[in-house]
Amino acid sequence: MTASNWNVLVETTEDGKSIATVLELPSVQAIADTQNDAIDRAQKLLTERLAQAKIVSIQVGSDVSKAKHPVLEMAGIFKDDPDFEDVQRYIQEYRDELDALKEEDLTD
Repeated sequence: MTASNWNVLVETTEDGKSIATVLELPSVQAIADTQNDAIDRAQKLLTERLAQAKIVSIQVGSDVSKAKHPVLEMAGIFKDDPDFEDVQRYIQEYRDELDALKEEDLTD
């Protein structure tokens, strides 16, 4: 069997007991009077569990990782629209008009 490293969270309860939890497998947990005993018990439990199981790697399909943002589907839809520049100009004029009205309200 090949050696491997596992992360163990060691905590102390209010009554002074120690709890060792294998972070990669939270169901593997041991309680003891000392931290070392809790760690040893957790290591034994993990060894027993791994003796009856195997660890495999899986790969998630590339379609999931390359999912497009919904807004990007609309990007560029007006690139060939002959009225696009006119619409942009109208929007800018309207914004300028609103800004001028706000400035008037602030000076009154």
